[in-house]
Amino acid sequence: MRLLLPSLLLFGLAGSAAARSQQQVTFRGMFDDDGTGFYTIACSNVTVTSSTVSLQAFTGQFNLITGNWNGDPANPVVDVTAIQKTAKSFELTGNNHLGGTVQFVTLANPGETASVFWSADKLFTPIQQRGALMMDPRFINYLGTGTIPADGSLELPLAVPSSTSLVGVRILGQAGVWTAPNSYYITNSGCKSVLP
Repeated sequence: MRLLLPSLLLFGLAGSAAARSQQQVTFRGMFDDDGTGFYTIACSNVTVTSSTVSLQAFTGQFNLITGNWNGDPANPVVDVTAIQKTAKSFELTGNNHLGGTVQFVTLANPGETASVFWSADKLFTPIQQRGALMMDPRFINYLGTGTIPADGSLELPLAVPSSTSLVGVRILGQAGVWTAPNSYYITNSGCKSVLP
């Protein structure tokens, strides 16, 4: 069985420790426009800018993004140099109320393998050219691994405890998808806030 999480943690921790100078990154995500001319990646702490690409044309869509990262995982800014639309590869659905069950949904080709993980802590951690974690690798929780079924959608459940201290906590999720024995990519992130 392939164990993606240890690889992600190893690459992620090495990346966050070494990342303090500008470097090129490639990752998946959807742009949000905050209305003031700033763009962010949904379910992350990443701000995106560009002097060469019209970001407005890609707002509200899932994209494969390449750009120059400022090297700061806590306050990341990526200057986009290339972008292309892509399919959504991950989402959270289901009941995000106390006592409910959130479904972590990986969308990929049937037969591929996905390892799913979650956290409540944001941090931008590029992993080589395979994508980027949008959560702090020190606080990742492993949810499970499964094979993408014929419909292209793997769902793994996470029960939300009935503790009122969790109200307002944002649950972040992502997956690593194995496309071949030694090849994987990191999906876009998904998130939901816990409701009463």
